[in-house]
Amino acid sequence: MMLNKKQESRPRTMPNNVEDGANMKLIAVASEDHQGLQGRVGSHFGRCPHYTLVEVEGERIVGHRVANNPNMKQHRPGAMPQFIRSLGADVILAGGMGPRAVDMFQRFGIEVVTGASGEVSEVVRAYLSGEMTGIVPCKHDHADSCGQHQPGEPCHETVAEFGDAVKIHDDGTTLVAIPAVDNSGLEAAMDPRFGRAPFLVLLDTRSGDLLEILSNTAAGAAHGAGIQAARLLSERGVRTIIAGRFGPRAMDALGALGIELRSAPEGLTVGQALMALRAGTLPRST
Repeated sequence: MMLNKKQESRPRTMPNNVEDGANMKLIAVASEDHQGLQGRVGSHFGRCPHYTLVEVEGERIVGHRVANNPNMKQHRPGAMPQFIRSLGADVILAGGMGPRAVDMFQRFGIEVVTGASGEVSEVVRAYLSGEMTGIVPCKHDHADSCGQHQPGEPCHETVAEFGDAVKIHDDGTTLVAIPAVDNSGLEAAMDPRFGRAPFLVLLDTRSGDLLEILSNTAAGAAHGAGIQAARLLSERGVRTIIAGRFGPRAMDALGALGIELRSAPEGLTVGQALMALRAGTLPRST
């Protein structure tokens, strides 16, 4: 993948306002071909074969590259926002997108603009000039669609369809707890520690709703913080926990309480960790 300006790859791993300055953006444009700026905008964000990544400074296009869409032929809720974020994009432009997919992208901090059509360069310039903003209702999907299946197909974005993503318990419980560095909910950075995290965020895996933010009274314990936190969450009915790492004693305690453990990479927010769980990308900790 090459930038057309200097013919060299430059990875974007930090937010645009930190790495390049407030006027820099990377725009991901759903594309029907690999012709770059001269290509055609894809009619749907999930079913397009390519994405054109357009780097802009202010209202000026300074570079672009083309990436293949690895999720074109499969319906995995939450996969597309993670893919677009992995490319370093701040904005996604596409023809169509269902409302639930729009919400997913926005949770990842990605601006969504739909209703686009025509040549990629023209669409990007229209966006930069303020002629294209907001979300045009998608014609491809029904009102509650996640926006990734074919027209007329029912949306299967329910916990039962997540495969290995979520364990459904006999009592129907799908409550998940995620340790956090502060009490800002879905926007909080996930604390990689389990027992020592100052806050524990409780969420409904089915709906994604934030249910409760607990102050972790076990965080300051001299010994056995993980065991105490495990008991606290068990009393709340939590059946799944996401964290970066678990101590061996905490793992034993959680296992004895019938609580499932999932490992997540550092650097995610609570909302991103939840979406990764729902997408089935977090392995079980053993």
